Amino acid sequence: MKKFIIPLIVVSVMVAVALAGCVPGAAPAPAPGPEPAGEIPTAPNGTPLWRADLAMDYGEPFAFKPDGSPYKVATSYILLGCEEMVNYEGVVRTNVGRAGGVYSMFDANFNADAQVSYLEDLAAVGDVDVLLLHAVNELALAPPVDKCTQAGIQVYAFDPPCYSENVISYVHHWFEGDVGSGICGNKWVEIAEQTGEHLTILEIWGDRAAMWSQGRHQGHYNAIEPLINSGQITLIESSDSLGSEEKTAEFVIDNLTAHPEINGIYHQCGGQNGIIAGLKTLGKLKMRGEPDHIIINTFEGSTIITGMFKEGTIDYVSTHGPWDVCDTICKVWLWGTVCGVDMPKDIVPPMFLLSADNINNANNYMFGALYWSEQLPAQWEKWPILDTETPNTWGLAAGEGPLYVLPENIRGFYYGDYSSWGLRAPSIEDRKANAGY
Repeated sequence: MKKFIIPLIVVSVMVAVALAGCVPGAAPAPAPGPEPAGEIPTAPNGTPLWRADLAMDYGEPFAFKPDGSPYKVATSYILLGCEEMVNYEGVVRTNVGRAGGVYSMFDANFNADAQVSYLEDLAAVGDVDVLLLHAVNELALAPPVDKCTQAGIQVYAFDPPCYSENVISYVHHWFEGDVGSGICGNKWVEIAEQTGEHLTILEIWGDRAAMWSQGRHQGHYNAIEPLINSGQITLIESSDSLGSEEKTAEFVIDNLTAHPEINGIYHQCGGQNGIIAGLKTLGKLKMRGEPDHIIINTFEGSTIITGMFKEGTIDYVSTHGPWDVCDTICKVWLWGTVCGVDMPKDIVPPMFLLSADNINNANNYMFGALYWSEQLPAQWEKWPILDTETPNTWGLAAGEGPLYVLPENIRGFYYGDYSSWGLRAPSIEDRKANAGY
């Protein structure tokens, strides 16, 4: 078997004043803290984008085992060839380092077999304590996850699911639900009902072999299906982009050339910038409100997409950035593995659909939805990921900021309360049935 294990890299440790007290053994002396911060950027309404009065760090590094050695944390991503995944990786690497852990990473590059081999090698060698998994394929990765568990590796999953019962906690958006891709579909319905116009929507797929991509399609489709049946919406589906900007641009050019009646684009994966390139090539990138403007409703964002959204050429951005899932999964494994606290099996942060109407909403800044264009480059610790005070109104109870993950305030997240299953998180069987898999 070809070995995919990457040498473990010790990342730098930073110091502040939160989450202390879980150290099971003596930890090495912490490294010096970060340099004092400069000017704090603000949202358009004047809201600071991070809080100088709140700890931006975990405090004394505490990711150490009883023998004083650091926890070794392996991560693997679907693809690091897009901006979102680069940001994902930066958030996780920084969080692991701040906690005092040892970090390694494997880029699967949309290759499920390679990711399976990587996990099998981790299980065979056994020199890793924790695996944070961003699974290429939900079913294919389940058996190697089970092997990792048998080898003593504690496995947590984030973003796409992995259908193994041995995953300790799964932090994710419910792609196939109303608050996942359904919020994009609901927006099309709203537009069609308000304007009375026929919508011909091009859906640009990510990867049909993956259930997360099927879920992003299904939630969107469930919302617009009644209007498809009534003849007010026509849906045209592309081939798989696999997160490629080049393929996305090609799909836009080819489909709009063959179907000039297309007046809307729904994009469900990475590579969104290709939409811009394709429309520019055709001379069809128009401002909102101009004649022949093509409505763009994209799942996920990018720096370019968010910038052009603010300028007025992009209409809607359904956001699921790294701050909610990646910062949360790091806190979850620290509380679960290091501190030994039972964590929920399913944790579902909220999503936002950005529009011209809510672009200046402070919550869109404070909880990461607009991090694409506002984030200080690679300074992950200077973001309000430990904000415990800014109120929220979308969870089971308003109050503490939902991205501060302590066992007593995880209630800030959805637990399936938006579903027919009430307050419990949906099971794997529930999720498959709801998505129509």
